[in-house]
Amino acid sequence: MTKFDFSKFDDLKDSQPSVFINNGELDLFWLKTLYENCLRMGTTNNTNVTHASVHPSLWFGEFYNKYSDCIKMVAKNSSFELIKIVDNRIITQNYTCQFLQLDSDEKLDDFFEQLRNYKHLVLFSVIKLLDLQTLKSVWHVRAKDITSKEDMRNLKIEEII
Repeated sequence: MTKFDFSKFDDLKDSQPSVFINNGELDLFWLKTLYENCLRMGTTNNTNVTHASVHPSLWFGEFYNKYSDCIKMVAKNSSFELIKIVDNRIITQNYTCQFLQLDSDEKLDDFFEQLRNYKHLVLFSVIKLLDLQTLKSVWHVRAKDITSKEDMRNLKIEEII
């Protein structure tokens, strides 16, 4: 019988979660955290600019309806730590969200469509900007794909079966 080291749990007692899992309608902390991140990161001074930020209250509902099934987790900060158990040992991994600029609504659709089946996306923020010269949408996304090779393989096998 393999022993499990429970002493690592002592470090977790007082910590607040830094990542919220998308459990759909069972737990909306992930959605609240994402909205607050979008609001906080999209707040800019819109004087003398070429792009103006669009308040999340104008687009967040449609975004949720289209892409909520693609979002596996939401991080409170752009750098976060995930903890997992491997061979009865607690392993921590540190991640930093990457910045993506998507120059149209179609490119945002393509980005999330690629993730829908085969990726585990941790999202930090989404910001919608309006290009004041062309009046087209520009999206700034801060996210991290945390899909392991084993997860990718298992997801593809599930789809085949």
